[in-house]
Order: sequence, then C-alpha cells, then structure tokens
Amino acid sequence: MAVTLDDIVKNRKKIAKILHTSTGGEINDIDFIIDYVSTGRPILTFLIGVPAKVKKQYGGDMDELINRHEETIRQVVSSFGFYPAFTRTIKYSVL
Repeated sequence: MAVTLDDIVKNRKKIAKILHTSTGGEINDIDFIIDYVSTGRPILTFLIGVPAKVKKQYGGDMDELINRHEETIRQVVSSFGFYPAFTRTIKYSVL
C-alpha cells in the first residue's frame, strides 16, 4: 500500500516532534506544500519552523542550518514511508 500525501499530513505533528528531538530543538515544526503550477511537475517545498534564538545562533544563515539537518529531515520523513518525495525536486523554506 502506497503512502499518500494525506497520510503524511495526518502524521505531520509526529514528524515535527521527532525532528524537534532529533535536531536538539533547532527545528520545532515542519509542513510542506506541493507546487505544480510553476513547472508543470511537482516541486515539494518543506516549510521548516526554527525558533528565533536558533536563527540568531546561526547569524541568520539558514542554509547552514538546512545543510546540517537535511539528512535528519530525510531520515525522519522517510521513516513515515514518504521516501519517494526525495526523488523529486525539493526546496526548503525556513519560517
């Protein structure tokens, strides 16, 4: 049985909680959007919630934060059966 987007949406809070623990609190929430309009093919954008104090620790360099935790994000999301998402174009946006 394939995992659908609805399954991931239903587990979003669990995924966010595991990411919060796995990243030492540097990521405290996650959501995603899928954009078909701009390219005609799906582009998955992860919306990453990061506390202000963490942004300050990184001096506003959120690319560094994403690079540091990208593999953790992949592992956690994949553990919920959504690994196929990572075969597509992915963008990250820090909120």
